[in-house]
Amino acid sequence: PVTSLENTFAYCTNLTTPPVLPSTITNMSFAFDSCTKLTKAPDLSNCTKITNLYYAFYRCTALTTGPDLSKCTSLTNMRWAFEGCTSLTTAPKLPSSVTDMYLAFYGCTKLTATPDLSNCVNLENLSSTFKNCTSLKTVIGLNKCTKVTSLGSTFENCASLTTAPQLPPNITSLSSTFKDCKSLTSPPIIPSKVTSMGGTFQNCTSLKTPPVLPNGLTSMGSTFNCCSSLTTAPIIPNTVTNMNYTFNGCNNLKTYVGSKDPDGDFSNYKIPDSVTSMSRALSGSLTYAPTIPANVKDMDSLFCGTQLTGTITIHANPTDYQYAFLGIDFAKQKITLAGTSTMLDEIGATGDNYCATCNGQCFNNH
Repeated sequence: PVTSLENTFAYCTNLTTPPVLPSTITNMSFAFDSCTKLTKAPDLSNCTKITNLYYAFYRCTALTTGPDLSKCTSLTNMRWAFEGCTSLTTAPKLPSSVTDMYLAFYGCTKLTATPDLSNCVNLENLSSTFKNCTSLKTVIGLNKCTKVTSLGSTFENCASLTTAPQLPPNITSLSSTFKDCKSLTSPPIIPSKVTSMGGTFQNCTSLKTPPVLPNGLTSMGSTFNCCSSLTTAPIIPNTVTNMNYTFNGCNNLKTYVGSKDPDGDFSNYKIPDSVTSMSRALSGSLTYAPTIPANVKDMDSLFCGTQLTGTITIHANPTDYQYAFLGIDFAKQKITLAGTSTMLDEIGATGDNYCATCNGQCFNNH
């Protein structure tokens, strides 16, 4: 009996109607790869032994409706299954057996709703699954995927998504999860086990308020990078070490959770002592800077382009502070430096030793 359809109809660019498939099929990897005129998927309701849909309908650009996979109770691998199906408007029904959906619907630009994920209790990999689904507005049943621990780039560039879905409880990484979701106005509740939020909301230009960040979070690199509508900064947990680019380009940042200070006054905003890296961490909208704690080693471009005034307190002894004050006019902005940092000996409290010949790009040998 026939068990494999691997590459069988691949690049059959004139195929419009699918064949009837035998119930003995187990492997459909690349089966209809790049069948660009295929408008309808084959009936898989009798194909209960299928385990693999790897690249099965890859770039079937005329396919509008996904097949009913609910009877395919042995199916585990859906990596790249519908990637580039740019006409797909209706997602397939899924069986509970699926474990891997890496890039499964990448670039399905007309898909408005995800498949119902509430039955996907064995699903482990959702990385980049809906990346570049630019029409996606509705996410169904994601919170039931309790075996998923990472949502790396899962909804990246889902430009029509306005409200984030409820997240699975065991997530630890939200790396670039909602990056470039430019219509997103409402963030999700962040699960308590999350430790990494690198680029989570990067370039979410409609996001105004942040979520509550969990204790145990360590990485906030680019978390809110270029969130140009963000007005409020969250409380930073005292476990965070990486704040590179955290608020870079947040040019409407005016206050922070629990603030009693005037707009833009971040002088009492707490940067935890655990933070070691703050390259380009701050935005140009602040009027007063937070204190930079002692353990920070990277201050590259930290205050670059800001319009700060008053006292900047620095306790750090950074190994890298190249361009830290690029564009800063100490006299015009009435800035003085304070704190216990040894770099103050080199810079001077009012930028007296500022490397003017470098046009504000460095200090002495840095």
